[in-house]
Amino acid sequence: MSVLRLNLTLNFVFCLIEAERIATLFLVSKLLGKIEKMGISGSRISGPRFSQMSADDFKIQGDELFYLGKVEEALKCYSKAILMNPTDPLNFTNRAIAAFK
Repeated sequence: MSVLRLNLTLNFVFCLIEAERIATLFLVSKLLGKIEKMGISGSRISGPRFSQMSADDFKIQGDELFYLGKVEEALKCYSKAILMNPTDPLNFTNRAIAAFK
């Protein structure tokens, strides 16, 4: 593979990652607006499936699933990590890489 082709491929991947990040931030901001309108407060999302695990726990679980080849399940874990901590760029990157596979 030529250097130019590799560079173009990497630029394309980084554009996909950035687009994913921007789209997710937009969706998260809309969700947070709806949550505020409903009068729910707190820094963590509550509910039975979120109550026991933190964003880092979902990221770690996603990493483990990704390395086992369970990409769809890893994507779900990364998405949950993003919902719980939308300020961590690593969660967006991991989800974009998993989606690219």
